[in-house]
Amino acid sequence: MGKVQEVYSVYPENKTLPVEVDTVADLMTRHDSGVVSQIHLDYIQRPFHRSGIISGEKGWIRYDLANPRVMAQFAGENTPRCLWDGAEYDVNQQYLDEMDTFLNYVREGRVRHPFDAWHATQSLAVADAALNFQGHGIML
Repeated sequence: MGKVQEVYSVYPENKTLPVEVDTVADLMTRHDSGVVSQIHLDYIQRPFHRSGIISGEKGWIRYDLANPRVMAQFAGENTPRCLWDGAEYDVNQQYLDEMDTFLNYVREGRVRHPFDAWHATQSLAVADAALNFQGHGIML
């Protein structure tokens, strides 16, 4: 969807957990393509779920990381359909694969790769803007 150009964030106060972290965060980002993303992070939700939906003019796709499944419904279809059911998928495997790839890059002596600090700067800029300019839009 492109690089993030603008960030707006809100951190509703919540004293449910006795920890000094933001337990709930809502972010809205505008990408250089014009697409707007809305992100809700929540440590106190019960029951646990990790999901998202991508909506467009031709339909939607919904993913669920806690119960690995991808569903979709496109224009002209009467009901949603399952695109992928990962009932046997180990949700930790994605992290193990990423770490394995990173360690291989280190062994090969690669300085530039998809997991390096240079590639992380855009994500860090979004997180920094969200934390430091909450309640106000900020252009990146």
